[in-house]
Amino acid sequence: MDAIWEYMRVSRVQFLYRIAPFLKTESVNSSYVSASVDPSFVLGASITWKPDDVDPKKLESLLDFFCGDPDDMGLETAKYIWVKPLGIIWAHEGKNRVALMHRHRRMISAKVRVETYPAPERLKLINAPNSNRCTYALLDDRYIQLLPSPKTTSTLLSAYGVRTYYWNQLNFLPAHDRIEQEIESRKIYKTAYNHDEKQRTIDIEKTSTSNTTIKPAHINEQDNFSSFLKCFTCSLATVLASWIAAIAGVPYAYYSVALSIGFSLGVLAYECNRTSAKNRRKRTSKHDKEG
Repeated sequence: MDAIWEYMRVSRVQFLYRIAPFLKTESVNSSYVSASVDPSFVLGASITWKPDDVDPKKLESLLDFFCGDPDDMGLETAKYIWVKPLGIIWAHEGKNRVALMHRHRRMISAKVRVETYPAPERLKLINAPNSNRCTYALLDDRYIQLLPSPKTTSTLLSAYGVRTYYWNQLNFLPAHDRIEQEIESRKIYKTAYNHDEKQRTIDIEKTSTSNTTIKPAHINEQDNFSSFLKCFTCSLATVLASWIAAIAGVPYAYYSVALSIGFSLGVLAYECNRTSAKNRRKRTSKHDKEG
C-alpha cells in the first residue's frame, strides 16, 4: 500500500492513465456538485507542500477549512473527478490536502464531477501469444491498447468484471505481428502516459485491411546479423590496413592506427545500439512472458 501511495504522489493523473485503458472514451461534460469525499479513495499528490509542513498551531483551523463549504473557499476550492464505475477519484485541484486529510481521518469538502467508463462487457483483456500475462485491452472487439502496467490493470479490470482471453481465442484479431509492427512504428510503448486516446489506440479493422508487408522475425534477425557483420568486417579491414602501413614505415601511420581503432569502436558501438533498439520490443515481450 505504501508503494501505491508513493506512486500516486508522483502523478495521480499519469498513474490513472497508466492503469485504466480507454479512460477518456466515455468522457462526458458533467457539472460539478458539492460533496464530502473520503480521502482514502482520492488520488492526490503532495507537490507544493506535505502534511509535515503544516504549522501545528494552524493545523486545526486548516482541517476545519478543508471540511467547510466549498462555495466559500474561492480559489482554494477542491475539484475532484470521480470515475464512478471504477470507484476511483482523482484530484484536479486540491491535491495537496489529500494526504493531510487522510492522515487525520477527516472528510474533504469538494466540488466533484462524475466521469463514466466503458461497461465491463465491452472490454476484454488479452494475453499475447505464448504468454500468460495480460498485455492488451480490447474495446468493442475493435480498438486495442497496449498496457503499460499489465499486472495492475489486470487486477483492477478483473475486479471490475472484465474477462481475460488468449490471443488465439479471438479469431477476429489480426496477426499479432501486425499489431506489434503498428506499436513499433507509432512508438506507442514510449507513450505510457499519453492522455490522447486516439494516439494510444489501434483500430484493428484498419490494421486488418492494411497492405503493409510484415517481415518474419527470423528474417529481421538475419538482416541485423548481416549488417553487424559488414560493419565489423569493414572496421577490421581499416585497422589492418593502418597497421600494415605502420609496419612498412609510412609516416604518421601510427596516428592512423589510433584513429582507425577509435573509428571502428565507434561504428561497432553505434551498430550494437541500433540492433538493440530494433530488438527492444522482442525483449519486452519476453520480459512480459517471464513476469
